[in-house]
Amino acid sequence: MACPYQQYYINQAGSGIGVIYRGAPYQRGHGIGSWLGGIFRSILPLFKSGVKAVGKEALRTGSNILGDIVENRPIKESFQDRMREAGQSLKRKADTKIENLMQGSGYKKPRQKTTSHSLSPLSSLTDDAPIEFVIPGNGNDYLDLSQTMLYVTAKIVKQDDTSLNVEDVVGPVNNWLHSLFSQVEIYLNQKLVSPPNNTYAYRSYIETLLNYGSEAKSSHLSCSLWHSDTPGKMDNLTEDNVGFIKRKSFTFENNQIEMIGHVHSDIFNQEKFLVNGVEMKIKFVRSRDSFSLMAKSGSTYKVKILEASLLVRRMKINPTILIAHTKALESTSAKYPITKADVKVLTIPSGIQRKSLDNVFLGQLPKRCIIGFVSNKAFNGDYATNPFNFHHYKINYLSLYIDGQQIPSKPLQPDFTKSGLYVRAYHTLYSGTGIHFLNEGNNISREDYPKGYCLMAFDLTPDLSANANTHWNLVKNGSLRIEVGFEDALSETINCLVYAEFDNVIEIDKHRNVMVDFSS
Repeated sequence: MACPYQQYYINQAGSGIGVIYRGAPYQRGHGIGSWLGGIFRSILPLFKSGVKAVGKEALRTGSNILGDIVENRPIKESFQDRMREAGQSLKRKADTKIENLMQGSGYKKPRQKTTSHSLSPLSSLTDDAPIEFVIPGNGNDYLDLSQTMLYVTAKIVKQDDTSLNVEDVVGPVNNWLHSLFSQVEIYLNQKLVSPPNNTYAYRSYIETLLNYGSEAKSSHLSCSLWHSDTPGKMDNLTEDNVGFIKRKSFTFENNQIEMIGHVHSDIFNQEKFLVNGVEMKIKFVRSRDSFSLMAKSGSTYKVKILEASLLVRRMKINPTILIAHTKALESTSAKYPITKADVKVLTIPSGIQRKSLDNVFLGQLPKRCIIGFVSNKAFNGDYATNPFNFHHYKINYLSLYIDGQQIPSKPLQPDFTKSGLYVRAYHTLYSGTGIHFLNEGNNISREDYPKGYCLMAFDLTPDLSANANTHWNLVKNGSLRIEVGFEDALSETINCLVYAEFDNVIEIDKHRNVMVDFSS
């Protein structure tokens, strides 16, 4: 008889990528009238996430609530009673599992011990050299990559390494822990599994800006020195720019600052443990000091990283589970579904009023795109300009074309020269990120949007599920083109940044060979 743990992981490997979208399995939109839409949207999480978390209980509860509504039972009363019943049922199931475990009926803990380690760089820290870490793959321990953190201690000095004084007006750009690096390369057994580009600072900034609300940005994200620049004052070095003054206070004169945060890389954004026998190498490539610092024009300062370490979490796996994994890998590979994020940069020269950006993506098409424009001078590093000032540049036309099909069907045609005629562009920040029907936000107000936070997001999936983890959509290949127009001809060269997300898979076989289904 086959080992049940072995069979479980064989089955998981065979279908571990996720469900493929075959059409809408549940109602979307507002349904029959506005009242049903609100009710169904409240119950929908029970269907989407509850089924995975607690089996059939959430599905049964959602069905019971719908049945009560059809029978004209008060909604509040139905929710209270049905959720109470579900809780009691789940408690009974949990008690049964504990009883079975104590009686030795076969339930086993997948992990026996968890330990955290702090890794030092391979070589000493210098001003411009990359910072490299290696996590050995020997032994039987697995790695919980989702808990990997980068810790850095840094300070700002003059070019001759002398300390700052009270007259020096210089400070970090936003999200400084990540803005210190232009590229992060991830290798698994010498195989590159991260995009080879120099836009890590922009990736981490966009992900943080759009994924978190005001409470997170004012609390735990300050650990990576996130303090938002004042809208409309993003290049200012005075009290008008509250965010800059706050960040500057941490590095004033000879102050050192500690920072810690999650690494913005695809392999760290999935929850599966990395199997043993796989060596991981992480290389952090430094940004230019003129990119990561803001100061008066003509100034020259530099950043000294005094200490850097990588915090990793190792898992000691139950021997029975470990043996089952080994046997399962004889017939299949370990699969790690990832959302691969890439940031393309396209230059638009000055004097241009309309531009077609052809073949932005050729081959696999992204499931989501986020588009913004920054000064070319700031992108390449300039002390006097903020690299994260996503200016509107009087855009009056923007549309995507996938194999000739226009998205959206009616192009965005904002008017930033008049008062507030850009609501469709602003709304994409929420519709394109899947939170426009949720009690969530990103701390970007309608008034702030054109003053340095002008990004446009597009969900390109057939069922608008780019933000969901309930299923996958079939991978599509083709070409993506962007058409953009401006009210006036550009007075300076600008860069168009296109943040894109793709569904991909990393596989590791029994010999610990690493395979990817994308170009790296």
